[in-house]
Amino acid sequence: MYINRVTLKNFKAFCNETSFDFSIPNGQLGSGLNLFVGGNNTGKSTLIEAIDFLRNGLPKGVEIEELKNKASKENLYVEIIFSGEVFNTIRQFAQGNKQSVLEKAVYIENNKEYFRIRRDSKDAKPLLLWKPDEKKFINESGIDAPIKKLFELDYIWADTSPEKITSFGSTTICGKLISEITQTFKDDPLYRTFLEAHDKAFNDEQSGLKGKLSAISTKTENVFKEQFGDAKITFHFTAPDSSNFLKNTRIEVNDGVSTFLEEKGDGMQRAIALALLQVYGDELSKTAKNGTPKPFYLFIDEPEICLHPQAQKRLLKALKEIAKNQQIFIATHSSYFCDPDLIANIKKFKKLENQTIERYYLKDSNLQGDLKENRNFFFRHRDLFFTDKAIFLEGVEDYERYAKFCYDNGLQELIEHFFIMNGCDPVFFFEKFCQEFGINFFSVVDKDFSTNRSIWSRNNRKNFLKDIKEFIEKNNVNCNWADLEKKMEKELLETPRQDSRKTVELKKDGIIFNKVKDKNIFVLKHGEVKDYLDKNGGVIESDDSKKKELFIIFSEIKKQL
Repeated sequence: MYINRVTLKNFKAFCNETSFDFSIPNGQLGSGLNLFVGGNNTGKSTLIEAIDFLRNGLPKGVEIEELKNKASKENLYVEIIFSGEVFNTIRQFAQGNKQSVLEKAVYIENNKEYFRIRRDSKDAKPLLLWKPDEKKFINESGIDAPIKKLFELDYIWADTSPEKITSFGSTTICGKLISEITQTFKDDPLYRTFLEAHDKAFNDEQSGLKGKLSAISTKTENVFKEQFGDAKITFHFTAPDSSNFLKNTRIEVNDGVSTFLEEKGDGMQRAIALALLQVYGDELSKTAKNGTPKPFYLFIDEPEICLHPQAQKRLLKALKEIAKNQQIFIATHSSYFCDPDLIANIKKFKKLENQTIERYYLKDSNLQGDLKENRNFFFRHRDLFFTDKAIFLEGVEDYERYAKFCYDNGLQELIEHFFIMNGCDPVFFFEKFCQEFGINFFSVVDKDFSTNRSIWSRNNRKNFLKDIKEFIEKNNVNCNWADLEKKMEKELLETPRQDSRKTVELKKDGIIFNKVKDKNIFVLKHGEVKDYLDKNGGVIESDDSKKKELFIIFSEIKKQL
């Protein structure tokens, strides 16, 4: 059973009704990983808080008004729709007199099982259950506890103390991890031997502590007898339950220096806490009842805190492995978690000028196909999720020369928005990508782009050559393939294909420059970057028309940023 959708309204920064659909595990690496990115105070952590509020109610000491959006007087509510093996999960983990009530709340759409709950500000105490036959939420008495048994939620907030995770209380991760082990340990011969030794050491009247306290018992009896009447008083020492030993347990870590965890730095403490959470999730998945594992949802707020880049990469690798079968939710400010393979799992949060929260995610199915097939998006592009402006250049050489030119001509603030493509072919891919994620898009490309190789891409032309070759071989066509291939390759791969999206000429300050119609794509008039600038960013020719052209192009971009 997985979290399919969360809907919230008037919860803190989310004034309007806002829904989030989440990535669900399918056995593929990272498939259940959900990433929330964006600036500070844009609602990433708030979404996690809303899910916690739905399951656990109001945090201790918090009033409902503190959670409501200040600009609205309407009702606050948070809903979750679960999907997957809902029936099996209810039957295995919500056994009792309310099991049938929960089963009746499961509904089927497109051959999939769904289950829906809500908590709102009218009365924040009870969980509300969606009744599919009545098409409304109802307050069904006594369902809170059975619903909570259906799934586990665990959080690491940005300000969570690692001690809350690495301590061994009954409700902590460490406590939960070994609770099952301690139950079976009670039947271990070693534990039985311990109990016998404890009884002899404490309760034996001849040699144990009980015997040594006999004088205290007698004196107490005498005082009691004088004041209240006859009574026999003895001390008896009950053997501690195996789970009680956990309270005094400590974790020792040897990373070259062997000390207890609480003596390590914040980075090590948080890393151990994250590792324990991963183990806990893995153990839960193994303790399935009749093939149905108990749903476990892990929420991590800013996992990058106290972790250096390589540690962040290792953590992501581990989380992607767990997310094959479990849902994990991460709110992050680190680009290291924005793996190119996870773009479809990323939601970007942005606060607009009217203080509402907008979220962006990959909706264009064609773009998703481009991501998998053409791999235009590489690791160097991960910072795109953390910017609202991007200027795309064809390659490293363009980046270096344009950066120096901008620096020398008072346009240095543009440099931080430069991103490198791989030639001009991906430019329309990145234009669509920026539209999806609310990024202001610009690009500067070489002259040959004006007849555009994007639509008739190199890959398509190579596939065309391959098809021609297969046809010739299959049909025994008599020709010199080597000569034909060479001629066709020159024609197909080197000759640009005409495109309807022609460039238009614009004139400013007496200088003509090219721009693709209705798009922020600027096309050089006289060739490529090396025809304009040397390696030091200086203009090559004495004629300053090229310098003016570049200055106008980048000035136009600056104006619109």
